[in-house]
Amino acid sequence: MPRDRVRWLPWQTRTASWQAAYNAACLYAVLVQRGLAREEQVITSLRRVVGNRDSGLERPYDWISNDPDFAPLLRFDSPHRNIRNFLTAQERRDYPARQTYRSREPTL
Repeated sequence: MPRDRVRWLPWQTRTASWQAAYNAACLYAVLVQRGLAREEQVITSLRRVVGNRDSGLERPYDWISNDPDFAPLLRFDSPHRNIRNFLTAQERRDYPARQTYRSREPTL
């Protein structure tokens, strides 16, 4: 994707760094708490982290859910439902439900 190309010049605004996208999400999370950013900005940055094939995060849910920058947004009494929904969906992707198979007894 064009947005995932590495930024070479200082005035270019895009970078392929998943770390930069994660740090941006953390910054937006703090700004959302102060009413200076929208929760969509947090989600967009986190999607860039999760969607980057070079990301070093095996299970992004673990990082996001344990990061203190996101903790106030993830509380049940937080008004930021979209961020909680994003994290719930990510948890399902990272930890899919186990499939169980019932063994059949051979019928005689």
